Amino acid sequence: MTTVEFLSNPTPDESVYMWRATGVDQLTRENKLSSLPFWAPNNITKKHQFRLTMLKGLTPNKDAENDSYAILLDLIPPPPSPDHQGGDTLYPGGCSVKLTVINSVDPAKSVVEESAEFLSASRLQISFPDIISKHTAKNPAFATDNLSTLTVQVHIHTGVNVAAAQVSKTVSSLWGTLTSTVSQLIEKTSEAYQETRRELEQELAKKQAPAVPSSGPLPWDVVPPKWAEKAEQWRTLVSSNIVEDDGTFLYGPERGWTPDENSMMLSVGLNPHSLSDLFDKFDYDRDIHEGLVENKVLAHQRYLIVPSKISDQKFWENYFWKVACLGECTSEPQVKTLLTVLNGPPHQKPRELQAGKVSEESILSLAQDAQEAADLLLEYLNEQFKHEDTFLVEAAVSTCEEHVRMLEPIFCRKDVSESTQLLVGAVLRRLRERLQKYNEFQRSNPSLVSSPNREASVEPVVESHDHTPAVAKKKEEAETPVAAVASVESTPAPQAPVSTPPKETPKASSVTTDGDRSTSKAAIEFPKMPWEEDDI
Repeated sequence: MTTVEFLSNPTPDESVYMWRATGVDQLTRENKLSSLPFWAPNNITKKHQFRLTMLKGLTPNKDAENDSYAILLDLIPPPPSPDHQGGDTLYPGGCSVKLTVINSVDPAKSVVEESAEFLSASRLQISFPDIISKHTAKNPAFATDNLSTLTVQVHIHTGVNVAAAQVSKTVSSLWGTLTSTVSQLIEKTSEAYQETRRELEQELAKKQAPAVPSSGPLPWDVVPPKWAEKAEQWRTLVSSNIVEDDGTFLYGPERGWTPDENSMMLSVGLNPHSLSDLFDKFDYDRDIHEGLVENKVLAHQRYLIVPSKISDQKFWENYFWKVACLGECTSEPQVKTLLTVLNGPPHQKPRELQAGKVSEESILSLAQDAQEAADLLLEYLNEQFKHEDTFLVEAAVSTCEEHVRMLEPIFCRKDVSESTQLLVGAVLRRLRERLQKYNEFQRSNPSLVSSPNREASVEPVVESHDHTPAVAKKKEEAETPVAAVASVESTPAPQAPVSTPPKETPKASSVTTDGDRSTSKAAIEFPKMPWEEDDI
């Protein structure tokens, strides 16, 4: 599989990606080329997930050498959200797609085709059955790297009126008939291919693979001894609370910790070195089985994160490590400190971020980290923290101030897109709102802060510079909400805090597991994800 490169978002409902399909010269009627999944409108503001597939001979010629090449755009249906009640709200509806096979010598001669469909639970694909002819695939102007690579630009526009889009096409009735015929052919071919592959896999599994249990102990059912009287709280913490946080899966011991984070853990009685050693207790062959994905929240997180951000192996390694670390906690402050440090993104040194050189993708990632820091600070303030939690709050304040310092020069750049600039402005505004709330809390509760005279630095977001685009100024002044980072959501007003802490837990004891970490990787037959199909 090959990756798809994000290019731009012309509007909030439009996405432009570039796919370098490598291996075209190896395509036959029996195999395919697939891209890794990608998100629309982008990998941060995730709404719908797609994948591109290239096939040879979808509409076969008498001579296989003369077969044309098809490109299919598949919508990957998400697993039901834990709070989802059904319906088509997860699907994009009307969707218009334009594919451009790039001519690297003369772009004006690139091959362009457009199509529109209403994508729903019963319709998950838009097909271009003959977009690449034999002559195009053999033309060095299109096929580079010794005729092995074709470059395809895909422009996806969701929320369109499909009927209006189809009226603009000449031969719409003929195209509808062809699309229907091709869809039926795809289904039949796919069925036969999948059936043959399943039979081969079953036969090979009997001869080569060791038996793998389909079920086993679940981490939330293995209650540490000192949690025996609080088993239900342990189950909630391990099966729900930490699962809802992306950081549980994204960050492992390799993230390291800063001297300040090291001091934070030592101050509550946690030994960072001992926590790192717990990573080796995980055994993939022993601990991973199908029963894990019966947890709907856990399965949904796996769908969102694997493989777009990390591998399946790393996903489970990090989760089981966090569970083992929580087993070492014996108090609520330890649990809070542990999750604050281990689930937070790695600290980025200021010198590594030079505002004028940060790419838009890095800016979006930085904005997501900043929003998470702002949400964490708000969570602490809404919990009405105790005196012993002061160091956690002040650490969150320092993190928010650092993000403000890094985002301010980025907001003033002229070479970023309007949507990115609006996003950065919205995140800056949220950071400053949280810091202002901290200052108000500090003034009204001087006994709960260790530095009564310390106030967070709060400056209004710069919107009056001449080099800031006028449209960005207008939208910032109007405080237009931005649908942005996955965790960038509308937050409650400061005067109506939410007082339910998601990570509250009782005293706990250490969790011990037997056996060394195994390096063998037996095939685990999880329910197949769309990207786990065989490729050439």
